[in-house]
Amino acid sequence: MQAEPFGPIAGIVPLPIDPAADPLWCDMLADKLTEREYWAIFARDVGGRLGEAWTPADFLRVARSPDLNDEIRPEIVDLVHRAKRHGCRPCHPVQ
Repeated sequence: MQAEPFGPIAGIVPLPIDPAADPLWCDMLADKLTEREYWAIFARDVGGRLGEAWTPADFLRVARSPDLNDEIRPEIVDLVHRAKRHGCRPCHPVQ
């Protein structure tokens, strides 16, 4: 069962998300800040609305389903298994 978008913070994050109405997103698209900076500011803003100091990882932990496997499309799982069967290895192994 797929979780509702943004789970328990759905009332904090305006839905539907409209990138054109997000000045910070527009700044990122105009190369005024990096995508990493965008998500850091976004997460800090959402966490701040809850009285907490959040990182992007904190935001994703709350916004996603408790089971992160729910977030992975079956086609990607199949692709990874096929790649492994053919001897493909990640360039940068996860530690």
